Amino acid sequence: MAIQTQIISDLDAIFTDGLALDITHTYNGGGTSETLKAFFDNPYERALARDDVAASRPSILVRTSEAGNIDTGSEFTISETTYYLTEPENDQDGVTRFYISEDQMQ
Repeated sequence: MAIQTQIISDLDAIFTDGLALDITHTYNGGGTSETLKAFFDNPYERALARDDVAASRPSILVRTSEAGNIDTGSEFTISETTYYLTEPENDQDGVTRFYISEDQMQ
């Protein structure tokens, strides 16, 4: 089996083994929605060990093959919270990270 075939097979198993979340992706100005399997990450960071400066940068990791409809204006519902696409990251061997925010960008 070619390595690329094995990687795709492994990705399928990772995204369907019950650990990935079902998230609702809404696009086309709210007119169309779909359910995606994704991993949600919301790291919390303090700057320079100071308690008064902190931030988080939530993101989702989606199989690139399922990310074709994700674009500017995309909304994601995760555990009843709506997030908005802020920035896509380049494809990383079959998966793509999308940075999201609870604040809608203008």
